[in-house]
Amino acid sequence: IIEHILDAISRCGLLDVIIVVGYRGDVLERAMGKQYKNCSIAYIHNRQFEDTDNLYSLYLAREYVTDGMIFLNADTVFHQDILLHFAASPFADAFLFDATRRDEINPIVVHEQNGRLVEIGHAISRETHGIAPGMYKLSQQTSEVYFKEAGRFFIHGPRKGGFVIPLQKIASKIHINTVSSEDERWININTLSDYKKAAALINKFSYNWQ
Repeated sequence: IIEHILDAISRCGLLDVIIVVGYRGDVLERAMGKQYKNCSIAYIHNRQFEDTDNLYSLYLAREYVTDGMIFLNADTVFHQDILLHFAASPFADAFLFDATRRDEINPIVVHEQNGRLVEIGHAISRETHGIAPGMYKLSQQTSEVYFKEAGRFFIHGPRKGGFVIPLQKIASKIHINTVSSEDERWININTLSDYKKAAALINKFSYNWQ
């Protein structure tokens, strides 16, 4: 799965990659190395992975973010065209939005208005307009605001929480654009059944490298 994601990142011309690892992270680091195609890889080890969540893992990478970031879930399989489409969007602050899918288990759902994020989370108070597959882009300025909000969350609460918590906090102050995708060639892997579907999906992918 990681190799598949790195293939897409490399094809998009994103050269600097940070992978935050937890359980058996040393195994992944030895397997992937510090260079993959045209990508240089830095590893951050979340030693508290058993007691934290993906927000804390992302927070550990904050000092590495110096020119904005695109961050991806490591358990999502997707066709490379989806990342190409998202990375090429003109917005500095954005997230991928799929209004067509309804088959995810416990998805991150979204309420958007005129192309702007209003509410995001596993459960929201407003009408659900679609799903966030797990691709986000923040400028350097917005990244710094995001990490400050994450730091405040950890002061007042546990280090266990999802990365959308600060995103929701800053959405009222910063215009985070929706990048719409009707490409259904993606899946988040949460169960063994999802994994089998992802393996079948990858086998169907074909890429035009020209």
